Amino acid sequence: DPERILEILFDNLRIKEGKEGGLISAKAEYRGKKLFIGVLKGNEKGLWFMDLSHIWDLIEEALESERDRTYILFFLNLNLLRPSLDSRMFFRPFFMAQLLKTLLSIPVRTISIAYSGCMLYESLPFHITDIRAKTERSAISVIHPDIYGSPDIEALILQCPTDKFLKELGLINRVIRDPEGEGVDQVVVIERFLNRAFRELSRSKIRKLISNRERRLKRAGIIKGKGGSLIKRYIERPIKKAFKRRGQDGYLSLFHRYEKSYEDLLSRKLSASGMSNASKWIEKIIDPGSFYELFRDFKAERFLDEDMVSRAYLEELRKLETEGGFNESLVVGKGRIFHIPVVFLVDEYEFIRGSIGIVYGERFRKAVDTAIEEGLPIVHISCGDGFRAQEGVISLIQIAKCIEAIIRLKRQGLPYISVLSHPQLDLSFRLHCLLGDVVIAQEDAMISPFHPFLVEMWGLPSIKGLELYNRSKEIYSSIDIFHEVRGVQDVSDIDDIKRVIARYLEFYLSCRRQRAKNRKRLFRA
Repeated sequence: DPERILEILFDNLRIKEGKEGGLISAKAEYRGKKLFIGVLKGNEKGLWFMDLSHIWDLIEEALESERDRTYILFFLNLNLLRPSLDSRMFFRPFFMAQLLKTLLSIPVRTISIAYSGCMLYESLPFHITDIRAKTERSAISVIHPDIYGSPDIEALILQCPTDKFLKELGLINRVIRDPEGEGVDQVVVIERFLNRAFRELSRSKIRKLISNRERRLKRAGIIKGKGGSLIKRYIERPIKKAFKRRGQDGYLSLFHRYEKSYEDLLSRKLSASGMSNASKWIEKIIDPGSFYELFRDFKAERFLDEDMVSRAYLEELRKLETEGGFNESLVVGKGRIFHIPVVFLVDEYEFIRGSIGIVYGERFRKAVDTAIEEGLPIVHISCGDGFRAQEGVISLIQIAKCIEAIIRLKRQGLPYISVLSHPQLDLSFRLHCLLGDVVIAQEDAMISPFHPFLVEMWGLPSIKGLELYNRSKEIYSSIDIFHEVRGVQDVSDIDDIKRVIARYLEFYLSCRRQRAKNRKRLFRA
């Protein structure tokens, strides 16, 4: 029990229960160090909006403290998603995006410990800390089982990755071995771990720690050349073993069942009206003849060893090519919008519903690198699904990779303009799209805060882009609760989006020209 461990270990402990019941926040002193502690116990009561707001309060208090003596410590037990009809649930993904961005760049030393069941779909922001540990008995799963739509499909996904695999991916870097006894023995083990962690972090400068976080995420999910056959061992072989009676085609037949159940659900819930594929968006947004596609040669086998990727999955990827001739769910290129040069990104819904895989993450990262090298703004038309079941946990950590790239882009003073187009099937998985300097919603876009299977099971509503924009206006009346979350800043119909984007690009260019004039005046002075 983390609460008991805290009471035994730390002096001057001040515990505060979160209003929503899914968080305990605390402050303590330990051997001259100031600790800001968050116990995320979502497995008991669920982690919800106000809990996230209290976590932000904790982070802000830590930032005001003396940085050389300050540490943020998270205990994680997040294995439950809780349904809620609270109108603020649509801003929960925005909050998670801001938390992930903040914990990546925060100038404070951070530690996280997964002490019980932990679901990465819910806890990803807390797995990018400087030291990321788990207890030996804790199980880290990928996403909520109900997302699969069928119990049979659960075996297709890397539901509980091994500790070795999690270390390969950088999601953990310590395993806390469990003692044979209970009670005080467990406290002793945790205390030893914390002492080592404090010693290790105190030797590193904060700037170096931030650089390490970013460098780790740049390579997130790339296993090419690392040896071994992790995906083959932890996905393909378990599937073949569990479903060996289904024969050689068991892998594909189960995924086809998953796809069929998913498509059946979407056919009932999703309207094709207002939906455009990547080629139509390029034609609609980019000046005629100015688009040039980049990074088309990025494919899964380039980043993952061939024996580590299911051959069935690779064969499926090779067969897939959309109507516009695109070979992945993210299309990247350079073009012009009313003669303004931009790096243009558009999600291709026709390619596995725009889901995010290793190639998506790498193309996004390289698009940001190109924008920084050439000093260009990024415009991103986002739509579709999030999690790509075929790639399991590798798919999930691409979100953090994309957010790391956005942080680098903003550090250079370059804008990221994000357009939420129709459909947004799972905002909880498309967190990077919510971090635009400007977030524009297509007014008739269907926007869902969670995966469609969860929305169906819980009976939650989806809303249109116009309604989300109107709800975002209410944020300013509760700014102390929402902190840096601003929701959607503008809305447009599909025919007017190009003009709306151009308006913000022109504003950025005018600000850049003004800054250049100010620098000249300062130089002359």
